[in-house]
Amino acid sequence: SFRERRAAGSAPTAAPRVLSVSYERLGDICTAQGDLSGAKEYYLKALAIRERLAAESEGTQAKDDLAVSYYKIGTFEGTDRNERIGYLQKAKAIWADLAKATGIDEYRRRMNIAESLIHEAQTSASSEQAPAPEAPAESSASVESTPAPETPAESTPAPESSPKKSHLAGKIIGALLVAGIVALVAL
Repeated sequence: SFRERRAAGSAPTAAPRVLSVSYERLGDICTAQGDLSGAKEYYLKALAIRERLAAESEGTQAKDDLAVSYYKIGTFEGTDRNERIGYLQKAKAIWADLAKATGIDEYRRRMNIAESLIHEAQTSASSEQAPAPEAPAESSASVESTPAPETPAESTPAPESSPKKSHLAGKIIGALLVAGIVALVAL
Protein backbone atom coordinates (compact mmCIF):
# COMPACT_ATOMS: atom_id res chain seq x y z
CA SER A 1 0.00 0.00 0.00
CA PHE A 2 0.96 3.64 -0.35
CA ARG A 3 1.47 4.07 3.41
CA GLU A 4 3.70 1.00 3.68
CA ARG A 5 5.80 2.05 0.69
CA ARG A 6 6.08 5.62 2.01
CA ALA A 7 7.24 4.37 5.42
CA ALA A 8 9.74 1.95 3.87
CA GLY A 9 12.58 4.43 4.35
CA SER A 10 13.93 5.23 7.77
CA ALA A 11 10.85 6.51 9.60
CA PRO A 12 11.24 9.62 11.73
CA THR A 13 11.18 9.32 15.49
CA ALA A 14 7.60 8.61 16.49
CA ALA A 15 7.20 11.08 19.36
CA PRO A 16 8.08 14.30 17.51
CA ARG A 17 5.99 13.15 14.53
CA VAL A 18 3.00 12.47 16.78
CA LEU A 19 3.43 15.90 18.32
CA SER A 20 3.51 17.51 14.85
CA VAL A 21 0.33 15.65 13.89
CA SER A 22 -1.28 16.83 17.14
CA TYR A 23 -0.36 20.45 16.37
CA GLU A 24 -1.77 20.08 12.86
CA ARG A 25 -5.04 18.71 14.22
CA LEU A 26 -5.25 21.51 16.78
CA GLY A 27 -4.84 23.90 13.87
CA ASP A 28 -7.73 22.16 12.11
CA ILE A 29 -9.90 22.54 15.23
CA CYS A 30 -9.04 26.25 15.50
CA THR A 31 -9.88 26.70 11.81
CA ALA A 32 -13.25 25.01 12.30
CA GLN A 33 -13.93 27.36 15.21
CA GLY A 34 -12.96 30.43 13.17
CA ASP A 35 -9.74 31.12 15.10
CA LEU A 36 -7.44 31.67 12.11
CA SER A 37 -4.52 33.16 14.07
CA GLY A 38 -4.58 30.24 16.51
CA ALA A 39 -4.79 27.80 13.62
CA LYS A 40 -1.82 29.31 11.83
CA GLU A 41 0.20 29.23 15.06
CA TYR A 42 -0.40 25.48 15.39
CA TYR A 43 0.30 24.83 11.70
CA LEU A 44 3.62 26.66 12.02
CA LYS A 45 4.53 24.63 15.13
CA ALA A 46 3.86 21.43 13.19
CA LEU A 47 5.92 22.78 10.29
CA ALA A 48 8.93 23.56 12.53
CA ILE A 49 8.98 19.99 13.85
CA ARG A 50 8.57 18.51 10.38
CA GLU A 51 11.36 20.64 8.92
CA ARG A 52 13.70 19.30 11.60
CA LEU A 53 12.56 15.70 11.08
CA ALA A 54 12.98 15.93 7.30
CA ALA A 55 16.48 17.36 7.72
CA GLU A 56 17.42 14.49 10.04
CA SER A 57 15.86 11.66 8.03
CA GLU A 58 16.40 10.12 4.63
CA GLY A 59 12.99 8.43 4.79
CA THR A 60 10.14 9.39 2.53
CA GLN A 61 7.63 9.73 5.37
CA ALA A 62 9.41 12.72 6.93
CA LYS A 63 9.69 14.42 3.54
CA ASP A 64 6.04 13.74 2.70
CA ASP A 65 4.96 15.05 6.11
CA LEU A 66 6.94 18.22 5.44
CA ALA A 67 5.32 18.63 2.03
CA VAL A 68 1.90 18.15 3.62
CA SER A 69 2.69 20.94 6.11
CA TYR A 70 3.80 23.26 3.32
CA TYR A 71 0.65 22.40 1.38
CA LYS A 72 -1.59 22.87 4.43
CA ILE A 73 -0.22 26.35 5.11
CA GLY A 74 -0.21 27.14 1.39
CA THR A 75 -3.93 26.40 1.14
CA PHE A 76 -4.84 27.94 4.49
CA GLU A 77 -7.07 31.00 4.18
CA GLY A 78 -5.04 32.84 6.83
CA THR A 79 -1.98 32.89 4.55
CA ASP A 80 -1.42 35.77 2.12
CA ARG A 81 -1.06 35.08 -1.61
CA ASN A 82 2.72 35.39 -1.87
CA GLU A 83 3.25 33.10 1.11
CA ARG A 84 0.74 30.65 -0.38
CA ILE A 85 2.66 30.46 -3.61
CA GLY A 86 5.97 29.97 -1.77
CA TYR A 87 4.63 27.19 0.46
CA LEU A 88 2.91 25.45 -2.47
CA GLN A 89 6.13 25.62 -4.52
CA LYS A 90 8.02 23.95 -1.66
CA ALA A 91 5.40 21.21 -1.40
CA LYS A 92 5.43 20.68 -5.16
CA ALA A 93 9.24 20.38 -5.24
CA ILE A 94 9.28 17.78 -2.45
CA TRP A 95 6.52 15.73 -4.06
CA ALA A 96 8.28 15.92 -7.43
CA ASP A 97 11.47 14.56 -5.82
CA LEU A 98 9.52 11.82 -4.03
CA ALA A 99 7.67 10.84 -7.22
CA LYS A 100 10.97 10.59 -9.10
CA ALA A 101 12.72 8.65 -6.31
CA THR A 102 9.90 6.22 -5.51
CA GLY A 103 7.76 6.02 -8.65
CA ILE A 104 4.65 6.35 -6.46
CA ASP A 105 1.84 7.95 -8.47
CA GLU A 106 0.27 9.53 -5.35
CA TYR A 107 3.23 11.90 -5.07
CA ARG A 108 2.85 12.84 -8.74
CA ARG A 109 -0.88 13.49 -8.19
CA ARG A 110 -0.14 15.73 -5.19
CA MET A 111 2.56 17.54 -7.16
CA ASN A 112 0.06 18.24 -9.96
CA ILE A 113 -2.53 19.57 -7.49
CA ALA A 114 0.05 21.92 -5.96
CA GLU A 115 1.14 23.05 -9.43
CA SER A 116 -2.47 23.78 -10.36
CA LEU A 117 -3.01 25.83 -7.19
CA ILE A 118 0.21 27.77 -7.80
CA HIS A 119 -0.92 28.61 -11.33
CA GLU A 120 -4.36 29.60 -10.04
CA ALA A 121 -2.86 31.91 -7.41
CA GLN A 122 -0.48 33.50 -9.91
CA THR A 123 -3.27 33.99 -12.45
CA SER A 124 -5.51 35.47 -9.79
CA ALA A 125 -2.73 37.83 -8.74
CA SER A 126 -2.22 39.01 -12.33
CA SER A 127 -5.91 39.55 -13.04
CA GLU A 128 -6.47 41.40 -9.75
CA GLN A 129 -3.52 43.73 -10.31
CA ALA A 130 -4.21 44.60 -13.97
CA PRO A 131 -7.68 46.22 -13.80
CA ALA A 132 -7.15 48.32 -10.69
CA PRO A 133 -3.50 48.71 -9.67
CA GLU A 134 -4.37 51.42 -7.15
CA ALA A 135 -6.76 49.14 -5.20
CA PRO A 136 -5.22 47.62 -2.05
CA ALA A 137 -4.59 43.88 -2.25
CA GLU A 138 -6.49 41.94 0.37
CA SER A 139 -5.29 38.60 1.66
CA SER A 140 -8.88 37.42 2.05
CA ALA A 141 -9.35 37.81 -1.73
CA SER A 142 -6.64 35.27 -2.53
CA VAL A 143 -7.31 31.92 -4.14
CA GLU A 144 -8.53 29.27 -1.77
CA SER A 145 -8.40 25.55 -2.41
CA THR A 146 -10.38 24.57 0.63
CA PRO A 147 -13.90 25.68 1.38
CA ALA A 148 -14.10 28.78 3.56
CA PRO A 149 -15.73 28.45 6.94
CA GLU A 150 -19.35 29.57 7.03
CA THR A 151 -18.43 32.60 9.13
CA PRO A 152 -14.87 33.72 8.31
CA ALA A 153 -13.12 35.46 11.17
CA GLU A 154 -12.21 38.42 8.93
CA SER A 155 -15.82 39.34 8.11
CA THR A 156 -17.80 38.50 11.23
CA PRO A 157 -16.97 37.78 14.84
CA ALA A 158 -16.71 34.14 15.76
CA PRO A 159 -20.06 32.80 16.87
CA GLU A 160 -20.44 31.89 20.48
CA SER A 161 -19.97 28.16 20.81
CA SER A 162 -22.62 26.12 22.46
CA PRO A 163 -21.54 24.45 25.72
CA LYS A 164 -21.70 21.05 23.98
CA LYS A 165 -19.38 22.20 21.16
CA SER A 166 -16.93 23.81 23.57
CA HIS A 167 -16.93 20.70 25.74
CA LEU A 168 -16.34 18.47 22.72
CA ALA A 169 -13.55 20.71 21.41
CA GLY A 170 -11.95 20.65 24.87
CA LYS A 171 -12.08 16.85 24.95
CA ILE A 172 -10.55 16.61 21.47
CA ILE A 173 -7.76 19.03 22.31
CA GLY A 174 -7.10 17.21 25.58
CA ALA A 175 -6.94 13.83 23.85
CA LEU A 176 -4.53 15.13 21.22
CA LEU A 177 -2.26 16.68 23.80
CA VAL A 178 -2.28 13.50 25.91
CA ALA A 179 -1.36 11.46 22.81
CA GLY A 180 1.57 13.78 22.11
CA ILE A 181 2.76 13.69 25.73
CA VAL A 182 2.47 9.90 25.92
CA ALA A 183 4.54 9.61 22.76
CA LEU A 184 7.22 11.90 24.19
CA VAL A 185 7.34 10.00 27.49
CA ALA A 186 7.68 6.73 25.58
CA LEU A 187 11.13 7.86 24.43
